[in-house]
Amino acid sequence: MNEKKKITIACVNTALHEVGGETRRLRNLYLKINGPDHRFLIAYCSRQKEAVEKFFLDGGVNPQDLFWFPTSKRTFFIPLVMNLRKLYITEKVDIMHSFFLHSDILGFISALLAGVKIRISNVEGTFLLDERYGVNKAKQCCYSFINRMIRPFFFRTVAVSAGLKEELVQDFGLRRDKIEVINIGIEIPSKDMIHREINGKAAKVIANAARFSKDKGLEYLLRAAPGVIREIPEARFVLAGTGDEEASLKKMVKDLGIESKVFFPGWVKDMVQFMRDMDVFVMTSIREGCPMTLMEALSFAKPAVAFNVPGPQEMIVNGENGFLVEPFDVQQLSAVIVQACKDPERARQFGENGRRRAEERFSVEIEAKKMKSLYSRALSEGFDDSKTKE
Repeated sequence: MNEKKKITIACVNTALHEVGGETRRLRNLYLKINGPDHRFLIAYCSRQKEAVEKFFLDGGVNPQDLFWFPTSKRTFFIPLVMNLRKLYITEKVDIMHSFFLHSDILGFISALLAGVKIRISNVEGTFLLDERYGVNKAKQCCYSFINRMIRPFFFRTVAVSAGLKEELVQDFGLRRDKIEVINIGIEIPSKDMIHREINGKAAKVIANAARFSKDKGLEYLLRAAPGVIREIPEARFVLAGTGDEEASLKKMVKDLGIESKVFFPGWVKDMVQFMRDMDVFVMTSIREGCPMTLMEALSFAKPAVAFNVPGPQEMIVNGENGFLVEPFDVQQLSAVIVQACKDPERARQFGENGRRRAEERFSVEIEAKKMKSLYSRALSEGFDDSKTKE
């Protein structure tokens, strides 16, 4: 009897430059997908190789399944394409699964050269890279043009939220039947892990964990802070992360006169303790795909507040497990944070509802199961490049 062939997937991410949500997400997928029926390879570029590699290896990724490629201009485009091609051939890759547009382009070209016919693309919050990622207008136009050329040659484009799927259809002209929605999944903590003694007083710790960039909208959280502090003098704000906007955010804190109330711990290593210590999680992102930290806060039974934008809209049911606030409305943001802090019983109920929603929709087991199903369907149906223009 012939043994069932193991499916080999090469996950390609050419911009894994820091330890954060994306590294955690890929590690979680690796641990859930890699096994008797699937081999999940991680092929990545990173300017923080040592930190990213250590994160993966310490988290249980087999060194034989981890492939790093340099990112200098001299060794990047053509050498990277050829190195990826060699990887696909050497490791007998069945499916190339790329994450983000830059990876789509490089992954597609290398897969085409290696004869890998099944290509899958994962799209998250930022589809077209911009100046924040070191991509000028000329490069943006180039990426957009190349994307429209190669997109029909992917078996499926995976969107991490229904809102993002609609954006891809409406703004970028992608075929609806070629887009599959698979939410990002997280490890759901046990109830013992989330347990925390509540003393019945008004909540004090309002927290956020994010990359410090313009699209995360952290300035609006800081502008809302004085209104919260007036109502709850013992309130503290904890903004975990680093990024280009760090200096300007710290200056804003000083200008607002709230230096004693706002803390910047950097990237937190112990996310479990970070989640346990907070009372309310606030996300002020202007644009999101399927934010992991928001899902994690819900899984830790924390009431959540977020701007009413795609992504958070699918996680927060307004008035049931948190609050959705109109983007940029600082007064409303301040008011609902106060509400969430001053009513411990309602906060507890929000937390229970949020945890239930995370368990039902956003576990990594659910994401991995859907990914495995997509891989199996892709190989079963096959993909013929010559039939892409229908």
